[in-house]
Amino acid sequence: MAVERVQAVLDNSRAKGNVLGGPLKDRTARERMAVLRAEVSASARSRAGKGAASGVLQILRRVESGVKT
Repeated sequence: MAVERVQAVLDNSRAKGNVLGGPLKDRTARERMAVLRAEVSASARSRAGKGAASGVLQILRRVESGVKT
């Protein structure tokens, strides 16, 4: 009985257009990060987390939005 209720809620949510699940991956981030690594100074990457992927992606988003690093 509980399974039917959960399925009904999920079906209703989908029918309303809600997207279920985790956030979508940015499939172009790897290529953009490679370009960014070549363009952004090592000190800026260091401030963002020693060149870690998440830090570089943060810088990439700032650069693309026009914010100076």
